[in-house]
Amino acid sequence: MLIGSLVMLTQMTLASETAILRAAGLSTLGFYLKLAPITLVLGFMGVIIDDQIAPRSELALAIWWNRTDPTPENGHAFWFRDTSRIVHVGYAADGGARLGEVDIYTRDMEGRLTGTLHAAQASHTPAGGWILHDVSGLSVHNLVAQAQPTQASVPWAMNLPPAEIIRLAADRHPFPRAS
Repeated sequence: MLIGSLVMLTQMTLASETAILRAAGLSTLGFYLKLAPITLVLGFMGVIIDDQIAPRSELALAIWWNRTDPTPENGHAFWFRDTSRIVHVGYAADGGARLGEVDIYTRDMEGRLTGTLHAAQASHTPAGGWILHDVSGLSVHNLVAQAQPTQASVPWAMNLPPAEIIRLAADRHPFPRAS
């Protein structure tokens, strides 16, 4: 914006417009006071576009792109923490409503590993919950790992909606999570 104002003032000087305004009785301070409102409005609009509109548009584009991706399995993996659990997701699909290759690592209060779950997929239900599919796991007690029986589906108590999953999966996060 500073460069634009410098270019404008230079062009006005070269075209003798500032001399005409001065000859008409407008002082330099008066000239700047007349420019101040439009400058503030344009600056405010730039901040709103940069801070609110562009990040929301980026997220909407990422969700649409993810929904229409014919090969989501080629997407990149990402990690996040969910309370005392650490979660690794191989890829997100269907706008974040379906996750592939989900690994969940549970820890105790001291941060030691207490168990792992591996699910081939996780899906978001219309009721707002998540379900893990084809689940296998290990439980760890006293440094001894024990395999758990494989289950077809298990409910997953995670509160992240699909749009937040897409935000986490983004290469760079468009904006902090809205409350």
